[in-house]
Amino acid sequence: MQIALATDQVNAQLGADFAALSCPTVFLLAGGPHSDAPPERTRRIHTAAEQAAAGNPQVTVVATTTGHPARILTRDAGLVAAAIDEAARRLKALVAP
Repeated sequence: MQIALATDQVNAQLGADFAALSCPTVFLLAGGPHSDAPPERTRRIHTAAEQAAAGNPQVTVVATTTGHPARILTRDAGLVAAAIDEAARRLKALVAP
């Protein structure tokens, strides 16, 4: 239970951290049900990422999947590839002469 409480405290502070990002940042959010995270915790993380994307041009949410976060690479490989492509595109635009 201490770990869950500590995680909740960290998640509550993510909004400010996400909003302060100064480099191209791409989020691929996973929201499938699983025993490690109650829906409220998942919602807080999603909200923080979405608010950061709305208020910070360096941040974007590429997609939200309903898959389990631990299985995102195998079940949503196309979304992961799209997120990587978007991050690379944003970084290239940032450093292009």
